[in-house]
Amino acid sequence: MRFTPRLGVFIFALILTIFLADAVNAQYFGRNKIQYKDYKWEILSTPHFEIHFYEGEEPFAARTALLLENGYQMLADKLRTTLPWKVPVILYASHNDFQQTNVSSQLLPEGVQAFAEPSRKRIVLPFSGSFRDFRHTAIHELAHVFTFNIVYNRLLDNVFSRNYLFAMPLWIAEGIAEYLAVGWDADSDMFIRDAVIYDYIAPLDAVGGFYVYKEGQSVFNYIDETYGKEKVLEILDVLSTTRSGSAALEATLGLDTRELGERWEKWLRKHYWPLYSHKMDVEEVGRRLTDHVKDHGYYNTKPVLSPDGEKIAFFSDRGGLISIFIMSALDGEIIKKLVTGQRSNRFESLHSYTSSLSFSPDGSRIAFAAKSKGHDALFIVDANKGDVLKKIDVHADGLSAPDWSPMGDTIVITATIGGQSDLLLIDVENGSYRRLTNDAADQLTPRFYPDGKRIVFTYYPEVTSPVPVTFTGENKKILSEMDFLSPDNVKHDVSLDIYEMDLESASIRPLIQTDGDDNSPLVLKDGKTLIFTSNESGIDNLYAGNVETGEYHRFTDILGGLFTPDVDEEKGRITFAAFIKGGYDIFVSDDFDNLVKRRYKDLPVIEQIAVSDETDEIPAETEVIDGDALLVTSPKAELSEDVIAKASVDSASLAEEVLATASTKIDSLIPTISPSSLKEPEARLEPARLDSMKAKRTKQAGMIEGVTTAVRSEETQTKGATVAKYKTRFAPDYIGQGGLYYSTGFGFGLANTIALSDLLGDHRLLFSFSLYRDFENSDFLASYYYLKKRINYGFGVFQFKNYLNSRLSSIGESFANYRLFSERNYGFFGLVSIPFNTFYRMDLELQAFVSEREFFERVEEDPFTSRIVFIPSQESSRRLIEPALSFTHDSSFWSYFGPVEGSRWTISLSKGLSLGGDEDVSRTTVFLDYRWYKRLFYRNSFAFRLAGAMSEGDDARSFFLGGPTTLRGYDYLSFFGTRMGLMSIEYRYPLLDALIFGWPGRWGFTNIGGTLFFDVGAAWDKDDFTPFKKNVSGLQFEDLRGDFGFGAYFNLGFLLLNFQFAWPTDMKSVGDNEFHFFIGPTF
Repeated sequence: MRFTPRLGVFIFALILTIFLADAVNAQYFGRNKIQYKDYKWEILSTPHFEIHFYEGEEPFAARTALLLENGYQMLADKLRTTLPWKVPVILYASHNDFQQTNVSSQLLPEGVQAFAEPSRKRIVLPFSGSFRDFRHTAIHELAHVFTFNIVYNRLLDNVFSRNYLFAMPLWIAEGIAEYLAVGWDADSDMFIRDAVIYDYIAPLDAVGGFYVYKEGQSVFNYIDETYGKEKVLEILDVLSTTRSGSAALEATLGLDTRELGERWEKWLRKHYWPLYSHKMDVEEVGRRLTDHVKDHGYYNTKPVLSPDGEKIAFFSDRGGLISIFIMSALDGEIIKKLVTGQRSNRFESLHSYTSSLSFSPDGSRIAFAAKSKGHDALFIVDANKGDVLKKIDVHADGLSAPDWSPMGDTIVITATIGGQSDLLLIDVENGSYRRLTNDAADQLTPRFYPDGKRIVFTYYPEVTSPVPVTFTGENKKILSEMDFLSPDNVKHDVSLDIYEMDLESASIRPLIQTDGDDNSPLVLKDGKTLIFTSNESGIDNLYAGNVETGEYHRFTDILGGLFTPDVDEEKGRITFAAFIKGGYDIFVSDDFDNLVKRRYKDLPVIEQIAVSDETDEIPAETEVIDGDALLVTSPKAELSEDVIAKASVDSASLAEEVLATASTKIDSLIPTISPSSLKEPEARLEPARLDSMKAKRTKQAGMIEGVTTAVRSEETQTKGATVAKYKTRFAPDYIGQGGLYYSTGFGFGLANTIALSDLLGDHRLLFSFSLYRDFENSDFLASYYYLKKRINYGFGVFQFKNYLNSRLSSIGESFANYRLFSERNYGFFGLVSIPFNTFYRMDLELQAFVSEREFFERVEEDPFTSRIVFIPSQESSRRLIEPALSFTHDSSFWSYFGPVEGSRWTISLSKGLSLGGDEDVSRTTVFLDYRWYKRLFYRNSFAFRLAGAMSEGDDARSFFLGGPTTLRGYDYLSFFGTRMGLMSIEYRYPLLDALIFGWPGRWGFTNIGGTLFFDVGAAWDKDDFTPFKKNVSGLQFEDLRGDFGFGAYFNLGFLLLNFQFAWPTDMKSVGDNEFHFFIGPTF
């Protein structure tokens, strides 16, 4: 027969192998996604949603349904369309539970709050501990689903058309979801204001990370205010046909992405730059103790003073991982890193986004909440050494913001239970606790009064109509009769307020209720003065209030935002976190007594700068009488006349949409720019095409021409809800486009892959095939994976036929030289994966297959066709039945190009079983691979690897060294043997920040990394190894092989390109250079 290489089949088999490994976390390394709970799922079906929930979530599921139905009507009106399907929503009562979801195979970090995906048109949504934040997130994800429907339209109809889904630019996808969900808000204003003032706004086609959301949101508010809401809708419509963000912008606005970005940035500068002239710098309020820019971090936050006022405990990501530090309150010198998060099963997460720290009254201990072994617990550690003194387990879905009582015997904490946040009081001595509240309102950031008899906390009211507590019995009828479509189901225009609770009577009452969000309260020793933060003015600043009268005033006026204050009255010291220059830092002032006496008016900035002779601070030189403090005016509070003239605008021209969605007076609302000052480019969208799109949207929404609100379709006439058990039903996640192939040697071929799963992702099926000529020459794979419980398992059958030119067969046999041969491998596999925790697991694997080989030795030229013909010369068959046991650890953390911190290792033992036949492979194999990484300083790290293997038996496996991932100074597969040892060390550093070419056009690469490395290793057979030469002066390798060299790597899209230059050495001499290029990291 003729030998025809089947590279496509080989690649196909390789891709399937990678996919197979990833499906059950059986890849070489990787952390573990663990199912800590056995969820019993049910479905709450409402007019537009199918809410999937589990036991204990019933009232939370009903409130979510009311919230989503209300958001549905809002989005339908804004977008003038409805959805032609009921949206599946998978609901989790906490972020810890959310991290167990199998809808995504990836590990979800704490920063991921939810996601929506178009292929199955579903939303996965956890309760984050704050219903206010949950409300925002839920509508944001629902907005994604609406935009999926508009942009992808008929591509979502079936699994075949979904192959043609295209990626929207992230700033469009996330920005429009934020714009639709909230319009504009104080948090977004803070991020954009800071980026404009400190000049780090990224171009729209280059923006990444968190700012994808905020810049995109700002751009769509700009489009809305400058060109009108209709243009936002047109962009979505045109995007569905052009499949290009820039093309859609040109067709609707007459601007490409760059031009739009330039106009938008100019618009922002006109608004924000005048603010800088009359707002205080944060360093005018307090001295800086941390600098995230110098530390190359982002987070220095939640500071709390020790009882003596000399030290500050805080969260920081300096060094790359969120940790707890102790620093001096005088100069910011780091005294000790107390706790390191994200590195061990004990402290999987420190919840720095939502939680806080608390000193014991004597200052010897610190309390904090952390995720530990899959669940939140309260930890008490030694404040000097960091030793864990006590761990208190609480039956709750999440914990946050502990505060130690003045007596030191109890701790109050916010607990997330069943999708609501309540207060718990924990006995420090015996770990018992009692629930102080149990309602749908949020009680957050609690602090004790100085007398320990009352608690002050942040309060967010219940915003939905009352719902049944359970869904059984008579409550099922109540659900069916509820009107989930009523616009009165959800309260709007509510904000965070400050409340107190009397511990003896359990009564609560409001203390401070500004027009903004009030947060982080603490009561001073007089029992009357309250310090808190609020964004009533549109910018988060520090406020002081009176708990008896409810009066309050703002005593700082900074441009960024101030958060989480803490006070030591004896030293007159206040500390707080501030957002500045794209990150959070900690500041302290030793002039608290005077600082708190300052008073600033809470007028919108637009009004303030329109008044020529006034500032928002009460004039200086005014006496302080009875605590009505009037302090020295900041120099930046006075405006020159020319600045006032340039910045003055009519406050009545504020954007209608922004005012409608904001619950406060925004300090830096974006004003409308008159068409006379900014000429709108002529749109390039043809009228006939636009009319066609409007007609399509009208048809989708069931609209009457000329009516601007969506007309509800007939299916929404049922307003109630029903409850049913969840049933496992498979649906396709992916069916490939397939391929039809032809070759003269094999004839026609057909290949495709089909992946199916249930809605929750707990059950997965995979079918792949590549059919050639007949059954024996075809490839196929069928597998099933069960991921619902803690122990995962999978099994499958396969056949692969390949033609190879190699020194190694698939069962581990080695040949002295490269040989041409074919392999037909068919059999089955099984896997049981047992995760001990996030970082450690044990895998039990079994592979059993027959390998039929045909070798080709003689090469002849066909006299009739002049083609090279390979003549088969030998056939053999081997059978491998090999169970394996492996233990794996992975606590590594990655940067752009690979791991930079932590360690990872695996050790495995496998046994080839002989059933008595000559064809059986009989061997025992042990393998070890250990890797360690250490960040030296910013963007510089050290990597170390030690690997070894040994195989014994009649059919011992061979191991090869040489090539870009082992001994880099040698060619591929240069050395082999039944024993192997390898050590590699690397220094990794930033080589070039950018490499820009000027022709053709302007293009280049950014963030190019470099490496210096040294490798040493050997492969040998039993009792045939002499590492060093004898009887020579100095050190010289004999059977050991060494090399050294350098390399460079950079990303090209999602591919990591790696270039290596290495020289072999025996420690006495150096050989010729060996160059390797490959795709992917080294180790």
